[in-house]
Amino acid sequence: MAITISIPKNNAGITLQKFVAYQSGRNEVERVMAATGQSRRVVEGFKMRTLNELIDTFDNAIKVGVPMHQQTVVINGVRLGFIPDLNDLTLREHIDLDTYAQEIWTKDGNNYTNLPKLMAILFRRVTDIFGNYYRIEPYDSERVREYIDIVNLLTMDKVNGALVFFSTIVKELGKSGAEYLTEALTPTTTEGTGIMDTERG
Repeated sequence: MAITISIPKNNAGITLQKFVAYQSGRNEVERVMAATGQSRRVVEGFKMRTLNELIDTFDNAIKVGVPMHQQTVVINGVRLGFIPDLNDLTLREHIDLDTYAQEIWTKDGNNYTNLPKLMAILFRRVTDIFGNYYRIEPYDSERVREYIDIVNLLTMDKVNGALVFFSTIVKELGKSGAEYLTEALTPTTTEGTGIMDTERG
């Protein structure tokens, strides 16, 4: 039985949620489940070479793409705005951004579990728009869960675009997360979408 699976060839087709789930996979089966949206039963029926092909394709998709920094983005009818002035962060924003950065990019490797929380500081609901200017909700760590699902739908090209700007903050703070963030951001070229027919059994 052949199953047709569509996997993007660039990170513009990968959501933050899917990226984190893929990176958090403990083995090939869990990573392929995250990449394809297929159930464990279906994925465990794939041949090993198919699993490896899917992982290679998704790994490549993560690396391919151009960071796209957008000041505001609308997702499911909700407009999120990137922090208008990175030089005007509150102490709480500084502390949480720095904490999450050090937890995500470490000397022992990367753990992207808190990347959505970091992005929920950089992107928040837009409350007012004045021509080319806008205002976002004040940062409140207790309210992040109210819109984390929307933030999780940001595509990785936009996430990487935001991180390019955020990296300047981390460098100014002089914290260890800066070098790892810099290494994680590698500009590449954008391609289209790929479709793969996988065989089971």
